[in-house]
Amino acid sequence: RVPDHVKMAASLMETPLPDDATTVSITNVHGKEIVYRLMETQKEYKGHECRLAVIYSYGLEETKKKSIAKRVDSELEEIKDNLKKYAKRTFKCRADADIEKAGIMEKIAGKLKYHKLDLSVTEIVKRRPGRPGANSENDTVREYRLDYVVTVDSNAIEEGIRKECTFVLCSNNLALSGEALLREYKTQSDVEKRFQVLKSPTYMSTLFLKKPKRVEAL
Repeated sequence: RVPDHVKMAASLMETPLPDDATTVSITNVHGKEIVYRLMETQKEYKGHECRLAVIYSYGLEETKKKSIAKRVDSELEEIKDNLKKYAKRTFKCRADADIEKAGIMEKIAGKLKYHKLDLSVTEIVKRRPGRPGANSENDTVREYRLDYVVTVDSNAIEEGIRKECTFVLCSNNLALSGEALLREYKTQSDVEKRFQVLKSPTYMSTLFLKKPKRVEAL
């Protein structure tokens, strides 16, 4: 399996699988049938031709939806914490408010993955403290505050789930089909578990040998 951060894999995972992608069903170790969709391709990686299979696993959807939902909630709480200090802040002129707005959009909004942040500058007209003067225009003062609205970016969430359910397999065996590559990958855990059993102390009792030649004989 190619790590997701490798440029080649990230590029292949960027685009959804086409409608004519191959559908494959594989029964896992728990006897549950898992459905996959895959697309085959061939690319050169560091001077070597490789057979690649870009695979979407329907079996991962439920788990990834839950994990991303937690990240969405966490990001929302982080947004609220970051904007809390701006809730009661006012500005004497609109230019200062606009500068603060631009800074927030760059610092916070530009880093959001699952939300959209909309900031607006609101003008507040207040009566000036003290006795009213002869000129009514001087009896008011204008201030500006930042108001924000946070909305969930449903498209970004769906795209995040799609990417996390997608992975890339790679082999230097160019004759291997994408389906064969997937089946080999999904059955490797059976082999690993058998090795785990063989290495387990419960499978073979501990042996104590006094002489080196006895170790060699073993």
